[in-house]
Amino acid sequence: NEEDNEEETEKAEAGDSESARKDGKRPKLQCPHCSHRSTTFKEYSLHLYSGRHNTAMRRIAARHKTTLARMRVVQRQEQRRLEARDAARGTLPSRTMFCQICKLNYRSMKAVHHLSDSHRQMKKFLTPFCRICKVQFRSPMLYETHTASLDHIKALF
Repeated sequence: NEEDNEEETEKAEAGDSESARKDGKRPKLQCPHCSHRSTTFKEYSLHLYSGRHNTAMRRIAARHKTTLARMRVVQRQEQRRLEARDAARGTLPSRTMFCQICKLNYRSMKAVHHLSDSHRQMKKFLTPFCRICKVQFRSPMLYETHTASLDHIKALF
């Protein structure tokens, strides 16, 4: 099984002579963003600085920007609905709060905002977590860069 062979791979440092597996075969390294295939860690490492890879990363950044803008529009619409409902009930707090994660002014209780689905989704999107390496990232692009990194790719083996 190909997956079994990959699990038997040594965690070699970058370099052509060290990238062969125990069974003598070369690892099949594939960039998760532009599908570039390499047979050595050195070749893969060089790929990360290529125009093809940079173009793919710019495309991902644009997609993240669009997703974030869409999430913020939906969140603000929801916030307006909640505030209109609370104002009609006479329960709208007078104090305005600001959420750094959401970049949103809101007038509900802090705990209520932090427990909202939109805040949780925003936080999850803006601070992704790599389950393989067990690392939290401060931006989606840092995460995307990480998933293509040699350290992450080696952790997959």
